[in-house]
Amino acid sequence: MACEGGLHSEAAHLFELVDGRATPVPWSYFGEPAAVITKWHRTVVRRTRAARQAQA
Repeated sequence: MACEGGLHSEAAHLFELVDGRATPVPWSYFGEPAAVITKWHRTVVRRTRAARQAQA
């Protein structure tokens, strides 16, 4: 999983691809799916935005 592997820019791209649609797998392997998705979405979006702003 890109999030757990620290691949945040790749994970951000995947979040954009699924566009709000999510499935319990693979998220359920790491705990309650809704909580895990929310946690990683916030983390990835925050870090990706910060990185993009730093490049600009």
